[in-house]
Order: sequence, then C-alpha cells, then structure tokens
Amino acid sequence: MTYAAAFAYHALFSFFPLILILLGIGGAFVRTYHLQPHIIESVRSYLPVGSEFVEDNLRTITASSGKISVLAFVLLIWTATGAFMPLELALNQAWGVKKERGFFHKRIVAAVMALLCGYLMLTSVFATIMLGRVADFLRGFSKDQWVSLTTAVTIEILLVFVSFTLTVVMFALVYKIVPYTHIHFSQVTPTAILAALTWESAKYVFTFFLRYSNYKNVYGSIATIIAILTWVYVSAGILLFFAEYSAQIRTRRKG
Repeated sequence: MTYAAAFAYHALFSFFPLILILLGIGGAFVRTYHLQPHIIESVRSYLPVGSEFVEDNLRTITASSGKISVLAFVLLIWTATGAFMPLELALNQAWGVKKERGFFHKRIVAAVMALLCGYLMLTSVFATIMLGRVADFLRGFSKDQWVSLTTAVTIEILLVFVSFTLTVVMFALVYKIVPYTHIHFSQVTPTAILAALTWESAKYVFTFFLRYSNYKNVYGSIATIIAILTWVYVSAGILLFFAEYSAQIRTRRKG
C-alpha cells in the first residue's frame, strides 16, 4: 500500500492544477454555458469528503481562471501529472513489467491520462446538463404529477448509469494505458467494472462512517485535508487491488 499512499500525496497537489488546465482550455465554453456549479457538483461526487473545502477552492479557481501562458500551461501539466508517476510503478509491478518508460515518455503518458480523466469528468458534467434539459423538455408536455415523478426517477437512473459507465471507462483506461505493456481492453474491462462497483460502494460506506466519527476533534483545522487524503488512499487501494487481481487472472489463464 506504499504506492497508494504516494498516489494520495501526489493527487492532492495534482487535483486543482488539473482543474485549472481544463478551465484554461475550455474556459470560454464553461463561462458561456454557466457550467461552474455543475463542475463543482461533479467533482464533489468523486470526492465525497471535504465538500466545503473543495467547493470554496473550485469557486475561486473558476472565478479567476482565464487565458494561461504556454509556460504556465507546461508547469501546470507537470504538476498535474505527479499522481500518475507512482501509479505507473505500482501497475508495472502488478503486471510483472520490469522495463520502465523513459523520463519524458512517463510524463507524456501521465499528461495524457490526467487530461483524459479530466475530460471524462467534463463529459459527466455535460451529460448531467443534457439530461436535465431533456427532463425539463418532457415536463413541458404534461403537468401531471405522475408524469413528472416518472420523468424525475428515469433521469435519476440515467444519471447513475452514466456516472457509473464513466467510472468504468476511467478505470479501464488506467489499467490499459498506464502499465508499460500491451494489454487488451477485453482483459481489463471486467476488472474495471468490479473496481467501479467496489469504489461506488466504498464511497457511500466511507461517507457514512465519516459522518459519525470525531476526526475533526482529532485533527482540528487540517481534518478536511486528512479526510480527502484518506479517501484518495482508499480509492488508490481499490484501483491497485483490482490491477493485481486482473494480472493474476491473466497469469492463471496463460498457465
């Protein structure tokens, strides 16, 4: 679990630079369609703890973001890719890969993964907005309470399905791209589904236990940071466990 701890540490410093990069690239689109609240809500779904801390920082970032220089963009990319460096080492070890990528090759792969994960998050935001507009459109046809209730339930189910599907895609991309070996999507998709199910379940369990714990009394002013680090650590543990599981299945099938 050393790699999970390293990932959690780097992810804390990588998260907000990644958001700033995405806003720098698509800032005009975000401001035109007033996507800031939806982005905040989407991010909070991936970080079930420290909601006020995350929301305050994201509001500050979205309010002040504008065009960024090439140098600033490169530095932000460099910072945002930090979380994927220990992750690559861990996944290579799980798959029994001895050879490593070169220094710049590592950074390029990490940058691609950071941007892919970021844009999957924006896809979730876009899907949420579109489903909301579809719901409003359908409600306009009828004022019947039963129709409104059915529409709301259907949209909620679709939102859960879209969110889960994007989580599966994110896990599958990590398992496919990050290790320095050739892996087929067919090898990692079942594992990605199991990992996504476990992660979604862990999110609710973690939130439940956190609600009744006294961690704020223990850690005081840094309690939110500790809670976020713990959640990212748990998430990394789930990701690495199923990577090892997938690698063991492939080994047994070959044997």
